[in-house]
Amino acid sequence: MQEDGAETSSLPTASGDGPPGHALQEDDRRFRALIENSSDAIVVLDREGNVSYESPSFLRLAGLEPSAAIGHNFFEGVHPDDMLKVGEAFDLLLATPGGTLRAEVCVQHIDGSWRWVEAIGTNLLDDPSVHGIVINMRDISDRKRAEERITFLSAMVENSPVSVIATDASRRIIYVNQATEQLYGYQKEELLGKDPAVLSSDCNSTPSIEEQIWDTVSRGEIWTGEVLNRKKSGEPFHVQASARALLDENGEFIALIRFQQDVTDRKRAEEALRDSESRYRLLAENVTDVIYFIDMEARPIHVSPSVERLLGYSIEEAMSRSMEQTLTPASLEVAREALAKAVRLRGTEQEGPYGKKTLELEMRRKDGSTVWTENTMSFVLGQDGKPVGILGVSRDISERKRVEYELERHRERLEEEVQKRTAELVTSNEQLLHEIAERERAEDELVRSEARYRMLAEHVSDVIWSMTPDLKYTYISPAVTRLRGYTVEEAMGQTIQEVLTPESLQTALEMRAEELARLKARGSGELAPRTLEVEMTCKDGSTVWTETVISYLTDPIRGVVGVLGVSRDISERKRAEERIKRLNVVLRAMRAVNQLITKEKDIDRLLQGACAHLVETRGYASAWIALLDDSGGCVTAAEAGLGQDFRPLIERLKAGQLVDCARKALAQSGIVTTEDPSSSCVDCPLLASQPRRTAMTVRLEHGAKVYGLLSVSIPAELPADEEERSLFTELATDISFALYSIEGEEKRRQADENIREANAQLRQALQQVEASQAQLLQSGKLAAIGELISGVTHELNNPLAAISMYSELLIEEVADEGIQRTLRKLKAQADRAGAIVRNLLSFARKHEPRKSYISINECVARTVELRAYELNLDNIQVVLRLDDSLPNTMADFNQLQQVFLNIITNAHQVMTEARGRGTLVIQTRRAGDMIQVRFTDDGPGIPADKLDRIFEPFFTTKDVGKGTGLGLSICYGIVQGHGGRIYAESEEGMGARFVVELPIIVSGNEHNAEGTAQTR
Repeated sequence: MQEDGAETSSLPTASGDGPPGHALQEDDRRFRALIENSSDAIVVLDREGNVSYESPSFLRLAGLEPSAAIGHNFFEGVHPDDMLKVGEAFDLLLATPGGTLRAEVCVQHIDGSWRWVEAIGTNLLDDPSVHGIVINMRDISDRKRAEERITFLSAMVENSPVSVIATDASRRIIYVNQATEQLYGYQKEELLGKDPAVLSSDCNSTPSIEEQIWDTVSRGEIWTGEVLNRKKSGEPFHVQASARALLDENGEFIALIRFQQDVTDRKRAEEALRDSESRYRLLAENVTDVIYFIDMEARPIHVSPSVERLLGYSIEEAMSRSMEQTLTPASLEVAREALAKAVRLRGTEQEGPYGKKTLELEMRRKDGSTVWTENTMSFVLGQDGKPVGILGVSRDISERKRVEYELERHRERLEEEVQKRTAELVTSNEQLLHEIAERERAEDELVRSEARYRMLAEHVSDVIWSMTPDLKYTYISPAVTRLRGYTVEEAMGQTIQEVLTPESLQTALEMRAEELARLKARGSGELAPRTLEVEMTCKDGSTVWTETVISYLTDPIRGVVGVLGVSRDISERKRAEERIKRLNVVLRAMRAVNQLITKEKDIDRLLQGACAHLVETRGYASAWIALLDDSGGCVTAAEAGLGQDFRPLIERLKAGQLVDCARKALAQSGIVTTEDPSSSCVDCPLLASQPRRTAMTVRLEHGAKVYGLLSVSIPAELPADEEERSLFTELATDISFALYSIEGEEKRRQADENIREANAQLRQALQQVEASQAQLLQSGKLAAIGELISGVTHELNNPLAAISMYSELLIEEVADEGIQRTLRKLKAQADRAGAIVRNLLSFARKHEPRKSYISINECVARTVELRAYELNLDNIQVVLRLDDSLPNTMADFNQLQQVFLNIITNAHQVMTEARGRGTLVIQTRRAGDMIQVRFTDDGPGIPADKLDRIFEPFFTTKDVGKGTGLGLSICYGIVQGHGGRIYAESEEGMGARFVVELPIIVSGNEHNAEGTAQTR
């Protein structure tokens, strides 16, 4: 400190043994380097906003030539939407000497584009060395775009069913979606900041796979593959994975995105298949190495089949070749010397008793080429302990030999390259000497600019600092006192380990190692500035989050010669990010509960699911819901996070004994907060398991009805503030509305069920009345027709009998064969007419309903005979496909004949009207314990809107006056009376099919003689 108490500069002063002004030049060089190499732009404005100073970084930011902004009003380049905000901030800054304001504004580049900057203004108008407003600006356009893009990507992938994991350039996890949490069993907070290896199985070759992934995506390609990973529970499982780099519009790396799906089941099946295949392959294939046995005279005794693969000779050919024919001359000499030495030294200390020997020998192949082999040989001893032969294994090492040759060539080229580089270094040294002379001529200019650069560095609001390559401070601006509470001298004496928290120190050192490795790989050149978010320690024991831009100062010869940094306080932004993160968790819990409410209509599952989401998604320590009846007793309940501790509370609630928080919640609207359960909840059964946790309880109500209670226990890291209470109230409201909706849905369902039952009863009664009326009307019609038919058939029977009889007599008397054929046709037609008359008479007779054993086939055939004449007359072909194996069944023959005749008549009419001809196929068959009669026509079919109504009384598809609409209704009643069913199948324009199904009744109790006689 000086005598007048003013703080001295932390920069070094001139020493007595140096030339005059040398310290001033060093100071000027340092301050100028700080300003010109700073990534932040600096301008100085007067009271009207005119620019009096512009830093090189500002010119780069705005795209201007030097001095282009001097004298111009700074606000001319501000976006119109930001003018009001910037003007108000500038007026406030003018009114606050020494004050500082921060703002994010949009400014115009010389090319017409707009750039987002974070600006910090400091009022130094009263400082005689500055006399202006110092504006420190940082280009945050990339950050703005990144924030927008991250928001979009997060919304897009958050609900994806595929696991999505993002890692940054330092290979740390920065994002996982919900599918990842479900797949691995981890919470998102457990994975963020971790290496992806935490998800890998111990059986996995993680480093190799990670390098493959990063190597692939660094080439702009997509990596795909299958990986064996591990859940949080330790369970290994296979995933089908892909990875690609996420780049911004400039092609800069943002993150590595991994997509994963569980393929464990498929992998197990594949592994089982591979195991089976491997076992059979081992049985079917031979080893690739050649195994051979030769006697002590080097004559082959045995050679394995793989010799053909190695040398091209068959086993027989190889067995016939001597060692001289197999080895090249040089290798033959090596083999003989090694064999002789092994025999000479056998049993001695130098060799040991018949030890193994490995030789590299060159062998001749059948095609004339040669192959290098590695031969491991050992003596085989006889019973007397003497060698009787040599057992050897030959392996193809041609590839290894080729690699060794390439390595030797590479070594020679490397030596040439070293000599070349040495010559280049000599040239570089000469250029360096020239540059040193140029720098000495520029020292005078440095002296004149030193004062101004010192002023700018020491009055910006951000902390500007510099370090040596080994991370020792050489300069810190006075703004460090505002940021961390330390004086410049105190801060200069600290190490980086004292400045940064352990986690931030680790991040900074990793970044430094990456940059140094990048510079080493590149050989020379500048390194781009890097931006880090690090947490710094303060003098009062607290910490402060900063955004620090780090630039490495490099020299073509010495590499990194210094580190320049600018640190900015971002505590407010970090607090905002934490709040957004917390709100995202809450909103995710609300979304999960609302999705549950939407799809779940069972009250118990709804309550249990809601409790689970409040604990697992929101992060509450526990949650419970109890529904109460009108007397206050518990009807049903659910919990999460309590387990067996919840049972005593339920017992009390079922007995109508409410705990303190429940009584208060039921007595008032709003949330009851219990901050100290140990003093206010002494009678609560849950006190022992969570004595110090804040609890929130609220009643579940909708309208005027109270359904029950919702209570949660909050862990220490979650504040029970007003925002949390508001979100908790909203969750309770959603659950209450869900209970109201389920209750209303149940009431509506019951009312609908009652209405449906009443309607069904009314329809049944109406159908019975209509069927009875229709049957009465039809009975009257049929009775009149029956009397008419009875009279007509009596009149026709006698003439037809006479024609048949006289025709038969004439056939016997006439000798002409032609006349005989004509008479036979006449008799056949008379007999046929008589049969029709008899059928009509049988049909017209009045029959009392009577069931007996009948043949359905006979009933069908006799019904067709009744309509045979009319069908033939109208070109209607009837095809009968009657199953001869059908059993008889108990039924009323005449009633079924009435049903069949009605269906045949209807088909006849529609086919004649549609086309004047047609085909009717009648088929009988057995279907289980039913007999099925199918009538299929090729008429116009029945419209779909009328198909369901054709059996209704008085409904007809015919024109007015052509039908009563009772025929099929009566058929429906007859078939139902037999315990069967009748239905129709049709597509308009494709014909129709009527199906009659009758039960097969085999009981003999209802058998009678009349029925038996009738079926005959």
